[in-house]
Amino acid sequence: MQHDSNNAKRGCAFGRLVGRFFAFIGTTVLALLMVTVGFCWVLCKGPSPTARDTFVNKLLKHHALQFIPSLFLSNEEIDTIVNGGIPVETDENEEVIL
Repeated sequence: MQHDSNNAKRGCAFGRLVGRFFAFIGTTVLALLMVTVGFCWVLCKGPSPTARDTFVNKLLKHHALQFIPSLFLSNEEIDTIVNGGIPVETDENEEVIL
């Protein structure tokens, strides 16, 4: 019986070790995600218009990353940045085709 008790304790310790490992990995991924989102927010909403314009233009050139500026900026702000600071006038009666 003593032998069975030791195996049960080892199994429990192994499960705890695996659980802690995945908790560490999950916490690290979550922290990196939060830092990345915070960094993007600071670049889009921060004090430097030049850094914002450069960041938005670079992201819009890559097809896989085009959604990121729209998370933090409105379409009007993005259009203004793309057009070099000139606000774009849109016709409110214009239909949008999706």
